[in-house]
This record gives sequence, structure tokens and C-alpha cells, in this order.
Amino acid sequence: MKKIKKYLLLLTIVFLGSIIIPPKLIDAETNVNVSVTSYFDENNTVVSTVANQVYGSKVSFASSLSSDSGYTFVFWIYNGVLRVDLPLSHQFIITSSTTLIGVFRPNDKLAAVFIDTNGKVLDIQYVTSGESALDLEVGTLPTKPGYVVAATKWDHSLTNITANTVFTLQYSSVSSVNYTLAVTDGSGDGTYSNNSYVTVTADAPASGKYFDHWDIGGRVASLDSTYTFTLLENTTITAVYGDSARIDHPMVGVSSALSLRSGYHTYLGHFELPPGYELIEHGLLVSSTADLV
Repeated sequence: MKKIKKYLLLLTIVFLGSIIIPPKLIDAETNVNVSVTSYFDENNTVVSTVANQVYGSKVSFASSLSSDSGYTFVFWIYNGVLRVDLPLSHQFIITSSTTLIGVFRPNDKLAAVFIDTNGKVLDIQYVTSGESALDLEVGTLPTKPGYVVAATKWDHSLTNITANTVFTLQYSSVSSVNYTLAVTDGSGDGTYSNNSYVTVTADAPASGKYFDHWDIGGRVASLDSTYTFTLLENTTITAVYGDSARIDHPMVGVSSALSLRSGYHTYLGHFELPPGYELIEHGLLVSSTADLV
């Protein structure tokens, strides 16, 4: 299996505009340190550092967590994102900034974890079975352009908790903006609401031709003939065909600057890995000048 050691979308943001530098393959670090925190409650955490882990390797950190006979492990938080699907013994891929938090609960309590839609943890509470979790004030919650926190803030009831529960914040759209998707040599065109997931499918190639990629504004958007993406502006996408079959390879792309929120530069990143490759990590390099890259 081939491994993509690290793709970083090299992105430069300047105060009067933006310059997008093409993606490059960056050599990976040899060894990195991993931060492992045992979280028993907000006033009882134990932080340790596991040194000299090989970049890209897979390692279990179950033995790196502290133990307490009065507590039971419930969840991992991996780089700030709650992962309820991972067992205690899970082997994590070592990246340049791996940060792990093992969340425990008192044996006589249940865990109530509040998260945003992207998995970021907002709060952790411990509740006696049959009792209620405490709601979070709207002013402490994240904001998203074009959305407000829904009248029913969470996807589960806060009352009568009888199991470890994850509460995901709910949003309602307040945007009436629609965007047009125009598809050349494919299907999927139409008018869609802001932030919709849209899918385009390339037409079958003519005799002697092969699908190569999707093009948006002169940049390669995807190498997949069926491509799903988030529509954030009026977009024209074109299926491009070639005279020979393309050799599959990893692809990394980033959009032009999107004006979604005043005072911010927003970019939509995208990567694709063909079979036989494994993603280690991805991210953005951001600088106030072009000197970094």
C-alpha cells in the first residue's frame, strides 16, 4: 500500500487579496511527540507525552492513559474531534500534531458530550442515570454563516438520560440564497440552495475517448466521473475527456477565495485518493506573506 505522507495545501493569504500556491508533496517528519490526556473531569486531567513516534505509523495508546478504579473509559477525542466509533485499543495513525484525549466517566455516572456538527467538543458533563443534562447557552455556541441555532438545539432530549449520550448541535438555515449549477457534458445541473451537496455525473465518453477530469474555472476539480461537492457559488463545471486512459494518482485541490463571511477568507479544500493509497494527514499552510512558500 502506498502512503501519502503529507499533503499540505500551500495557501497564502495577504491583506489586500489572496495568492493560491499549487499543492506540493512535503517530506514527512521522522519522529514526532504525541500528547495523550486522560480526562476524568474538568478538574481532574492527566497529561502525558509519548515521545519519538514514527510519522505515519499506527500505534495504540491505551497503555498511555492513566487509570482509576472509580472511572470507566467511554470515548476518544482525536485532534479535537469526538470519535465514538473508536475502541480503547484503536491504533491511531501518527501525524505531525497528534493530540489524543481519553474521556472517562465516574462508574456511578453517565457521560453527556455536546458537539458541533463537525465533531468538535463543546462540553462534557456527567449525569446520574435518569436525570437531565444541563443545556448550553446560545451565546457560548458556534456560529455559521447563513444559519442560526435551531429552536430544538440538540438531536436528543436532555432529560431522562439512561446511557452515555452524544448531543449534536442543530442549525436552521436563514439564507434564501440559491445558486445555479451548469454542467457541460454531464448531468446534475439545476438551481440549489446555498451549501447544498450536489452530484454531477459525466456523460459516457465517445468512441475512442476516456473521461479525464472535471474542470471548474480552469482548475481540475475532481478525477471521479461522478463527483459530489458543496455548492457555495454559481458554478459551471465541465467534463473533460482524453484520447487515452488516465493513470490514477492522488489529487489535492482548493477553491478560489469564497466571500461567505465579512472579514474572512474562506476556501473549500478537496482531495481524492485512488485505491492502494492511504491518507496520513492533510491541512493548510497559511501566511500573511508569500515568503513562506
